[in-house]
Amino acid sequence: MRTVQRTYTLFGITELEDEARQKAYTDWLAKGNDYPYASENCDTLEAFCNLFRIACTNYCYDSCTYAYRFHTGHEEETERLSSVRLLAYLYNNFHAELYKPKVYWTKDRKKRRRSRISVTCECPFTGGGVSDEIILQPLMDFMRSPDTRNFKELMRDCLENFFRSCRDDCEYCESEEYFTDESHKNNWEYLIDGTLFIETA
Repeated sequence: MRTVQRTYTLFGITELEDEARQKAYTDWLAKGNDYPYASENCDTLEAFCNLFRIACTNYCYDSCTYAYRFHTGHEEETERLSSVRLLAYLYNNFHAELYKPKVYWTKDRKKRRRSRISVTCECPFTGGGVSDEIILQPLMDFMRSPDTRNFKELMRDCLENFFRSCRDDCEYCESEEYFTDESHKNNWEYLIDGTLFIETA
């Protein structure tokens, strides 16, 4: 029996030459990585659809494109509401979910009071995530300044904003900058040619 020891010189991602860094990046891309925010985005979309009673089906997105289909569960009259009438409909039906009373505390923080006048816009879906704000942005803009869009067009704009953001985020998660950040965060080390070093027991 014979024992052989090998010595490796390991490098961080920023210490590699350009060619080796490019090899490490392409190897990482080829391995295929799951998009880390897929479940959060799915939760946001589901909560949005439940709140506004719409159905979004056959949706998919990646770093290059996105596609989806949707229909509303509302009557045709509601779908055609626009401008100030749509604003009134949104306030009457969804104001309580979109806006929460502002809370005031005493100096010692022992008592609180909820305002009946001032409100704060809190994302009602997954606890205030970025995707919540993105999907609601066209709606909030409309509520601040109503225009000629009808209900269905407004929902389409919200979904467009959401899926465009998902596509852009997927694109970033496949970028070299994201890969470098992941390498630093996970303390990945590489051989001089850019091959990821995996320590075996």
